[in-house]
Amino acid sequence: MANSIRFKVDSHQFFSGVEDINFSLSEGACTFYLPRKWNQKSIDGLLALYKTGMLYIAPIQITLDKEGHSDSEGAFFSGIWPELKSNIPKDVVIIFIWITCKNGADEEVEMKIKKLRNRDVEINPDYISV
Repeated sequence: MANSIRFKVDSHQFFSGVEDINFSLSEGACTFYLPRKWNQKSIDGLLALYKTGMLYIAPIQITLDKEGHSDSEGAFFSGIWPELKSNIPKDVVIIFIWITCKNGADEEVEMKIKKLRNRDVEINPDYISV
């Protein structure tokens, strides 16, 4: 259980790219998206749950050593997230789940924005790292 949300998987789908992730399939149910490639760059899986007008997205990373692992959260938000966020409603909660051999505490991560001359660019939204 992450952030008091229960992700009980109803179905699973494999994805090769962002175009294979269709959040409308998760309407009223929880879908577990698994990468077709075993070495997908930023995540090992993704849960999507649409419940009471809110979309919950939980990228998952599995590792033995989180501290020594590459920055999967940064890779997700700079790689997959820009394409995914154009297909989702504004009411979204992101919970980045780390599965490790250690039990850590939840961490709330604030939105990061990079200011450019004419506009602000979102690096990552507010999310919870579990």
